[in-house]
Amino acid sequence: MGYGLRGAIWGVALLLVVSGQGAFALPPGVAAEVVDLQGSGERKPALNASWVPARAQDDLSTGAFVRTGPASKMALVFADETQVRLNQNSLLQVKSVAGSAGETTTLRLELGRAWSQAKRVPDGLQLESPSATAAIRGTSWELDVDSAGTTTLAVLTGSVEFFKPPTRRQSQSWARRRCGSCSAIRTTACNG
Repeated sequence: MGYGLRGAIWGVALLLVVSGQGAFALPPGVAAEVVDLQGSGERKPALNASWVPARAQDDLSTGAFVRTGPASKMALVFADETQVRLNQNSLLQVKSVAGSAGETTTLRLELGRAWSQAKRVPDGLQLESPSATAAIRGTSWELDVDSAGTTTLAVLTGSVEFFKPPTRRQSQSWARRRCGSCSAIRTTACNG
């Protein structure tokens, strides 16, 4: 699951750019912004809308979709300062973004890989996939959804509740266990 030196440098550069701005502020009604795009990517404002090419500094509203092409990467920053990066051939929906403390940001990864490394724990982040949902309370995580819909989650720092909807029952025995600074990646898979 290594990203290589180039990926690490890209990630650190993104964190420095965003954190250097102090509190990241998006205009009212904007849920997220595409802050970087390497290769090709597309966006659409709603399920039934047409795809258009994505560019850095594109605004996304709640309900919007983004996808990356082959050999491409995209970085997003949300109104609640959550930062997410997408790998190639990924499809993500922005379902909701926390507007104030106690609210939850909900993202749905239909396909591909998304990951985040943040300075602080988000107030509430929920990641959905075709076969599972994860409530993340951590600063470093990766979610991978393959073409069969199998979901794999790795939480490097923090804690997670990983469950199969709609029962909200924990799907693995280590769910809710705190990782702290794990020496190894804790990974689980949930097959739909």
